[in-house]
Amino acid sequence: MEKYITTKKSKSIFNMAYYRRKNKLCPSKKRSLLNQLYFPSSKSILFIVVPFLLLFLLSHFLPVQYLPFISSNHHQNLITIHAGIATVIFGILIFVAESGRDDKTKEKIRVLLKESFIFPLAVAEILAFFIFIWGDVNFLSVIPIVIVGLLTIKSLYKTITVLLSRHRFNQKRAELLKELLQKSIDLAIDERIGNNILLSFLDGKEIKLKFKPFSIDDQSKYYCFNAEKIGIVSDIDLEALKKFAEIIEQEANRKGYSFDGVEIVELDLKEETKADSEIKATQKAKSQKLLQNDRRYLMKKFHDTLKEENKTLICVDKKLLDGSKRVDDLEGLVKKAFVIKPIDSFTKEVRSEISGLKEQFITAILNRHLGEIEELSDIYIELANGFLECITECSGGYSFEGARKELRFPLGGWEEVGWLSSDIRDIFEKAMQSRDQEVIRKIAYLPIAIAVRAIESYDHYLFQEFINFAVLMYINSKEITENNRSLIDFLVDRSWRWLKEISLFYIEPKLRKEELDEEKLKRLKDFGIYLFIVFQRLLKTAFESRDLDSFKKFIEGVHELFSDFHPNESLENTYSIKKKNIKKEITMRRNQMFFGLASWILDQLLKNKTEQEVLEFYQTIQKFLPSDLEEFTNLFIESYKFETEDFWSWDMWELERREEGVMHAIQFSEKLEKLYIVKSLSLLANRPDEEILKIELPYNRTFAELCSENGDLINVLDDIKRNVNDWKMVLSDSAIKKIDVFKNLLFETRKKQEQEELKEK
Repeated sequence: MEKYITTKKSKSIFNMAYYRRKNKLCPSKKRSLLNQLYFPSSKSILFIVVPFLLLFLLSHFLPVQYLPFISSNHHQNLITIHAGIATVIFGILIFVAESGRDDKTKEKIRVLLKESFIFPLAVAEILAFFIFIWGDVNFLSVIPIVIVGLLTIKSLYKTITVLLSRHRFNQKRAELLKELLQKSIDLAIDERIGNNILLSFLDGKEIKLKFKPFSIDDQSKYYCFNAEKIGIVSDIDLEALKKFAEIIEQEANRKGYSFDGVEIVELDLKEETKADSEIKATQKAKSQKLLQNDRRYLMKKFHDTLKEENKTLICVDKKLLDGSKRVDDLEGLVKKAFVIKPIDSFTKEVRSEISGLKEQFITAILNRHLGEIEELSDIYIELANGFLECITECSGGYSFEGARKELRFPLGGWEEVGWLSSDIRDIFEKAMQSRDQEVIRKIAYLPIAIAVRAIESYDHYLFQEFINFAVLMYINSKEITENNRSLIDFLVDRSWRWLKEISLFYIEPKLRKEELDEEKLKRLKDFGIYLFIVFQRLLKTAFESRDLDSFKKFIEGVHELFSDFHPNESLENTYSIKKKNIKKEITMRRNQMFFGLASWILDQLLKNKTEQEVLEFYQTIQKFLPSDLEEFTNLFIESYKFETEDFWSWDMWELERREEGVMHAIQFSEKLEKLYIVKSLSLLANRPDEEILKIELPYNRTFAELCSENGDLINVLDDIKRNVNDWKMVLSDSAIKKIDVFKNLLFETRKKQEQEELKEK
């Protein structure tokens, strides 16, 4: 850790590290101050005052010839010109203020403020008058008049232009909202970077404190240090925090505790009055085991909010501080470590602005203003582009794994993207209530259009957030109770067809390109694989709804994905091999999806043998499984892995069906085993026994264990043999007759695995 000297001017280590990290991660993220001048703030005023103060000094004290005001009346002319310009400026200012009288969201005022730059112009004009309030002035006093005059002409031009053109107004409005959203995202990025740095110091790495995101259940057992005021944690002094932790550790050691729980060596100094030489001879080393006690928690991190009911910053187990004389020192270090500033409402203001956009969108739907709906859709797309610009600048966009982790984490996700997603969902639901197919079509494609922009930026976070709206379209089609076949067919068709078109027009053509770096190639492949996840949700929803017609459309649609992606088999260069591997992985992932869903449907069929509809679903999907036993076995081995089950979230299907208050074991692997046996027996039904025994099945240790005498696969075969009637709806008589020979084949596979293990020993 760098040496830190506390001064009012210096930054804390936390801020120093944060700026260093931010500059490395987001080198092009800095926003121009000029773009922020239109809005009243201390920074914008200071930005204008400084140059005018300089002009004031130069106009009065620069040793050049002064203007002959008395003889030629220049002074009066300049004042008159100033007054004329001021009249125009304040006229524009009044017009801008009046234009938003009936605008609840004040978006029109914001747009006009930004386009006209009327606030900095008005401030500049007022400051220009001060140049003439004292003493003689030289020719430099004319400069602010000329500059302000020219800027006033430009302000008039831009104000009138934006008012006369609805398209230009919407364009500027989109730019403004995008700018506000990006500023909010910048603040969120700052918070993430800062907290990553903070957490990297905790847990005993540099600072012996642990972060606790939730409140302590029994605070009576803890000594807690509270903030003196409410606000937001704007900075943390890591050096003060480290000093605090060191004192806590010293006090803990005296009471027989330590953060890690270690054995320390102490010296028995009972004879400390003797000469040094005698002390060395009589000292006796003794060993003391310190008990672990790491119950010392940092309760607030960077940018956390402190409310009146929760101002706790740090809590420490009372056992470590009972009777300590250093509590006052610790209180002082806590005050020094945490910089608390008033709560900033900027994020809430941005949310309010975007909510106003949603309300306008809903009004346009109710009034069936199709042109306005298109314009508002474009604004939402521009806002999504704003997020993509920020994320790609800072990290190059999210990978498949990074996006899934972010979206799955309970406290994760980008709040700004959540606003857009939530608003578009509300807008879509309002459109569905209208039952107007043209309105629904325009709005239903909005999340798909955003997903396409995410593909073009190679970002999986925005893609995964919005591509799932396809499932929402299908779910809404099932909720239409009135006789509106045209709308139902439209929603079902677009729910899968747009997914197919995304693959056909935006993913596959890029995969076929010859020059793509490895990371982009991987992300494109993962876009395609995530489409399988969306199709799986569509297929499962169709099955749960017992909608066989839609189920067949979905399964045909997903089967056709990447059907035209054929890497050159004759080439053996590195790039060609990568594309071949991509093709293999895409095929394997699609087959895994079929395998898991078929296993689920088969399990439902075995539990509801009289439900003929379920049998039709099973017969439909099992046709898409591999027809070669070796290939099918390899698919089973890959699908049986825990990583595969987690990838497809099959375990969540089990949890969705559990009853409240009832213990429920997740046993999806049993469903995979049953499907493997049933499908394998069906594949062997018409093959002679001699030929079956010659088959070389792929295997690994897990598969071999399933094939042992009491293995799960053997148990399934035995169950079929004992309860033939329970399985006849999915197995023919000829397939059932192959149970013994298939069992022998599995035993032989088990022996091969055992022989390999013996050779390895």
